[in-house]
Amino acid sequence: MEARAPLKNDISINNLRYTKIGMEPEEDFWRGRLVVLTGATGFLGWHLLQQLRRLGARVRTLALQPPTHHPLLDLDDVETVFGDVCDEALVGSVLRESSIIFHVAGPVAVSGISPVSLMEGHVRGTTNVLRQAPREARIVYTSSVTTIGATTTPVPLDEEQVFNLEHLRVPYIHAKRAAEQLAIEFARQGRWICVVNPG
Repeated sequence: MEARAPLKNDISINNLRYTKIGMEPEEDFWRGRLVVLTGATGFLGWHLLQQLRRLGARVRTLALQPPTHHPLLDLDDVETVFGDVCDEALVGSVLRESSIIFHVAGPVAVSGISPVSLMEGHVRGTTNVLRQAPREARIVYTSSVTTIGATTTPVPLDEEQVFNLEHLRVPYIHAKRAAEQLAIEFARQGRWICVVNPG
């Protein structure tokens, strides 16, 4: 491999060099664009909401009513709808006219919630978003690193990894995996869908 001098936008992770060219969102693209975000009261959804606001997007959120005061309630530049992604009619009304949808909603738990509720929240909720999204909308589905699989050796895994966690009795993993497969199937049918696998 040929050595090169580091560029201004280079970052180093584990002694590997990556160039950040194109990694920053373009404000001109986002400014004024209607973006729908599900799950805005959760950890990831809340941080994504802040980034979209900084970029000047018009944001409409769909989230469960928080049990206590949430900072989302103080924002006057966000159209907030409280409800459940399992309500197909509500999802359809929230997604209307959107050009970009970030589907982040869904319970995150390894215990304390029934497997049925986990499956319902992820699979039914994702199905509703995929079916009700405007045909031309771009959908970013937030999956999980757990749907890629696991390894006991220090080898990086990516989307080409054969899923190897079927034996685990962790309903969250199986719910996220089933919802991700739905998103991939819709993409195969010609929809614009990006699946992300945060860890």
